[in-house]
Amino acid sequence: MSILFSPNGSLDISKDPSDLPESADQNNISSGAMVRCKNLRINQQGLAKTRDGSSKLNVTAIASINWLEVQAGVRYAFAGTAIYRDESSIASGLTSAQWAAIQYNAFNDTTQQVFALNGTDRKRIQGSTVYEWGIAAPTTGPTVRSGGGSGLTGEYNAKYTYVRKVGSVVVAESDPSPAATTSAVLSNGSLAITPTQPSDAQVTHIRFYRTSTAGATYSYAGEVAANTTYAFGYCFSWESTEDSGTGLKFTTADTTHVTENAFSWEERFLDLGTTITASTYSNPFDTFDSNITDGSLGDLVETDHDRPPLGSFVFGPAYDGTCFILKDNLLYYCKPKQPEYWPTLYFIEVSTPQLPLKTGVFHNGQPFALSANEIYYVQGTGNGTFFPLPMKAKTGAQGPRGAISVAGKGIFHTGPDGIYLFASGADTKITEDSLEPLFRGETVQGMPGVSSMTTAWLHVFRNHLYFGYQSSGYGYPTNVIVMNLDTNRLAYYQYSDGTVVQIRAIATDETNNRLLIGDSSGYVRVIESPSYTADSSAAISWEVQSKDYMLSTRKHFPRWSKYDVDASGATTCTGEFLLSGAVHQSHTITGNRDSRRRLIGTGNGNRAAIRISGTGPVTIYAVEAE
Repeated sequence: MSILFSPNGSLDISKDPSDLPESADQNNISSGAMVRCKNLRINQQGLAKTRDGSSKLNVTAIASINWLEVQAGVRYAFAGTAIYRDESSIASGLTSAQWAAIQYNAFNDTTQQVFALNGTDRKRIQGSTVYEWGIAAPTTGPTVRSGGGSGLTGEYNAKYTYVRKVGSVVVAESDPSPAATTSAVLSNGSLAITPTQPSDAQVTHIRFYRTSTAGATYSYAGEVAANTTYAFGYCFSWESTEDSGTGLKFTTADTTHVTENAFSWEERFLDLGTTITASTYSNPFDTFDSNITDGSLGDLVETDHDRPPLGSFVFGPAYDGTCFILKDNLLYYCKPKQPEYWPTLYFIEVSTPQLPLKTGVFHNGQPFALSANEIYYVQGTGNGTFFPLPMKAKTGAQGPRGAISVAGKGIFHTGPDGIYLFASGADTKITEDSLEPLFRGETVQGMPGVSSMTTAWLHVFRNHLYFGYQSSGYGYPTNVIVMNLDTNRLAYYQYSDGTVVQIRAIATDETNNRLLIGDSSGYVRVIESPSYTADSSAAISWEVQSKDYMLSTRKHFPRWSKYDVDASGATTCTGEFLLSGAVHQSHTITGNRDSRRRLIGTGNGNRAAIRISGTGPVTIYAVEAE
């Protein structure tokens, strides 16, 4: 009786190898079940091929990469204490911590940006420039005094904000500064307001807000460009009319304005009692003079433009433009479509302080937050309506990349003992049936056991779910389980270019239709690429092994085997016949589908299996033995 093996089944290391499915007739026992399937892709029915290769994108290593964000084909790597754009540093001196990032833009800004945080640093990345995420309010109030204009009588005070404008549009504005310590009492005068210039490079303008007569609210009075240096700078309206003919504005010593000065350098010139002529002297703006009437003031100053909290994970935007940040057991959210405004009270308590939130996902358009042991559905449509509902899941997620939503399937998430799928209110452990020993820390059929789930990650690329896990001896995942989401067939991958690759970050480059990883050695790599047949220059090592075939009434007395294998491009290829778990006969396989008989030495055993292993490109169709 012949045994037939064709790798058209799935990987299964949970069951006894002899209990895996098979079919039999009078002459043959056939099966496609596998107990080993390393570095072979099995998404084509009836054959297994060496998985696609990988290649480094950077020649020189950067720091260990813990997050990759790909925006329109541009790679942002968060590594060590720096941020890199296409592996060139664009920011340094940051905290070496786990990052998380999203891509979004405010409703009134057409440029999409990257927003990232790591619990200590909060950054907004636009092109090659890294800014702070949100604008911090000025900490020092202005000084106010009587200015050089007329029209205001009464007691007045002022505040100011820092602003980022794109063209003429205000895209982001800070909360206001404190008010001036001492207000100004005017009699048919104007209010001169002196702010502190911003140190934040993203600030383009300073906006001024002023009270009405003896008022308690602050309304818009005007704005000026920040950190602007003027030659003979002016800031009173009467100064702008006095021109030397060179286009420079200046102040003259006249009886009306001799005591009024906007800049310290003006006062020195005025003391001379002479007219200022053209000069190379320049000085930054420092005072704004307002005499706009109370009825002409603009909108009230906004006080809910707080920067985002120093959270550990960010996800979004939701369908209405709301983004979410996890910090401890709290879920914060921004103003819809305004990712730089996070009002202080825009948060809800989701889990207990002892079980902080790990990650968040959107599924069917709805936000879900996960702790280590629970999944919470965040119902609601905005501030004051958000409320967390525990889903009574069997577990939550063990790390920041430990959950992913798949349309039509549910939420895949990492438990301490396996991968779970939450769908339609039920939470099912999907690794129980085929991969259970791995999550007990056991090494089975050449696959190392899981040593930690806190570093594990999940990612979907095309129609495959990728699960990376850490094993003993490594600090980050070196092992990848790949599941075809249409057939549920499993395979096991490991990447090595002479050194086993520890994968800390993974991302999809939608623009170039490719899968990228960031490793602990500081390399960004393209993986699963049909353009490569090796891992960098190293041939890919692979193997496949059938189930154990058993004859209930007699032992196996093998005589020959046939290998339907295309090994014409392989570096090495060896077929082995196993009896009772031990290699009984091996054959070197070369050429393209040379299926002649290969003799097997005398021997017998209760269980027979077939293993094929090697390096380099190969296609395995079937093996027959008798």
